[in-house]
Amino acid sequence: LLTIPVGILLVVGNSSIFDWTGFINRFRKVYARELILITDQNLEDIIKERNPHKYLRRHILQQINITTVSPFITTGPISEDMFFGRENELRDVMAGIKSSSYIIIGGRRIGKTSMLYQLHRYRLPNNGFRTIFYDCSITPNYEAFLSAKIRDFLPALSSSETMILGDLLQSPPEDKPLVLILDEADKLIQADRSEDWRLFNMLRAISNSGWGQIILCGERTMQEALRDPTSPLFNFGNEIVLGPLSYRAVEELVTRPMNQLEIELFSQKEIVDRIFKFTSGHPNVVQRLCHRIIEHINAKGVRQITVNDIDTLIKNPGFQRNDFLSTFWEAATPVEKIISLLIAENKELYTLHDILEAIAKRTGLNLKVKEIDDALQRLVTLRSILKHTSKGYEFAVEAFPFVIANTVTLNDMLHVISEDYKEQCL
Repeated sequence: LLTIPVGILLVVGNSSIFDWTGFINRFRKVYARELILITDQNLEDIIKERNPHKYLRRHILQQINITTVSPFITTGPISEDMFFGRENELRDVMAGIKSSSYIIIGGRRIGKTSMLYQLHRYRLPNNGFRTIFYDCSITPNYEAFLSAKIRDFLPALSSSETMILGDLLQSPPEDKPLVLILDEADKLIQADRSEDWRLFNMLRAISNSGWGQIILCGERTMQEALRDPTSPLFNFGNEIVLGPLSYRAVEELVTRPMNQLEIELFSQKEIVDRIFKFTSGHPNVVQRLCHRIIEHINAKGVRQITVNDIDTLIKNPGFQRNDFLSTFWEAATPVEKIISLLIAENKELYTLHDILEAIAKRTGLNLKVKEIDDALQRLVTLRSILKHTSKGYEFAVEAFPFVIANTVTLNDMLHVISEDYKEQCL
């Protein structure tokens, strides 16, 4: 976990004759680096310890600003050490990738890229595959894709081999099965549709030929293309929809890094229960909450977490608005937001018909039934906010109504989002 520069200040003799604490604080402010004080008494203790490495590690962690070594990631893919869960999904891909392509579907920050990295960096190369990882988010069209340089090829290409995607796909290496992993592939769909699907027809041909397989990753646009019988993505491969983490995965995500940071969790199971219930297992919301926990206890100057600490943080409007709501709603459409607001206001809205009437009554919008039905399906599959039960639609994220009530003025928010919808329709 200690991946930042740490300086050691060794003081031999009487350490009380100088204000070392003040000196270290000034050093940290001036140089933006951590400086750890070790006295000759500390050295004696280290020598006496049965596990001197563990003692030194604990001594460093007790002095350091633990926010600088927090392993909890609030943006971007996570590291191997922080990857928990998704074993079923990874197992499915590994079992079928020799003969089938895969499409990974999921909402924002649900862990799609992290799963792709696991496949690219570890699972596939360790099982005899060559993998190319390419981020399509900055690729505008078919020509740009073919001319893109390959920067992430495992096992690595020799210097004499091509580094251009188009050339490589024309003459792929034959020593190992090839898997092309395309992150944010849905960013290419709109442009490729206007060009008669040149790129995705080529990718489908590669997959059908058997000399290589494709793993695509995306969200709403990708999911819609998979359902379109006129698209080459229709029946392209096996679809995997990523949802929230299991309780066991959340438990590991919370407790293992905390233990590594020498942070004590009082009533550990109750703490994990609280976190899992409030976040409903959304991996990024869990990471964001844990990062706030680190900031909270660092400000208090303690290395202990209690249930009261968790309750304080999950009730914080800033966390609820900036971490919880913004994450669940990050890629949601205005219709999805309106529906979730109305169900938060009235839990008796179970059916599509009831929701249709509520939208017309509360916003004045006359939406088509299919538009609402599509939004409801996305709230279930992509956002993981709702679930479909025998009664109809209910919150899968039980904390959602509480967060809405605590962070927004519902009527005002409905007006704002309704205007957003009207502007999109112009």
